Amino acid sequence: MRKQDKKVNILIVINDTIFSIYIEGLLKEKGYNISKIVKSPEEAIKSVKKINPDIILIDIGHRDDINMIQTANKIQTLADIPIIFFITYICGEMHKALETSPNYRYLMKPVIEEDLYDIVEDILISRGNNKI
Repeated sequence: MRKQDKKVNILIVINDTIFSIYIEGLLKEKGYNISKIVKSPEEAIKSVKKINPDIILIDIGHRDDINMIQTANKIQTLADIPIIFFITYICGEMHKALETSPNYRYLMKPVIEEDLYDIVEDILISRGNNKI
């Protein structure tokens, strides 16, 4: 891990408490700052306006949870923030929705630690961000 001047601020949008604690623990272990954990699309939008995170993690709880994709689209109109989705299932419609923005990435659940770290680091490197 590189030495950094400022920590990366991450917003977590996960309705499942156990899953959010797991993801928070993984990221904190690597030195990332969890700015806030919220459970609803409305809270996510308010939080983006308030804390302006560097990365947002959004859990798509089930395959029909297009509401979280719509929330991500709304967030993109407010700020240019990379979003990582956690998904359990991907169908044609979901895949198409996830490809609507170059800021969208996704990880299949169950989440593998190294895959999470790799995708976060890849986003930081691609944005020229030297923070952790």
